Amino acid sequence: MGDVHELPRPRVATGHLAERIGQPVCFVGRVEKIHPTGKFFVLSDGEGKHTTVELSEPV
Repeated sequence: MGDVHELPRPRVATGHLAERIGQPVCFVGRVEKIHPTGKFFVLSDGEGKHTTVELSEPV
């Protein structure tokens, strides 16, 4: 498998993120909150819907 940064990624909104768990995606939106541990953050998409992202390692 190639480098994750070289492969094409589908652009998704909040409503479709659950279909892409564990897959690289392109999410256009804004960061609303970052948890103090750096492992969780809240994003909002262009429709104003929010989603929480959990990382395996902190940012």
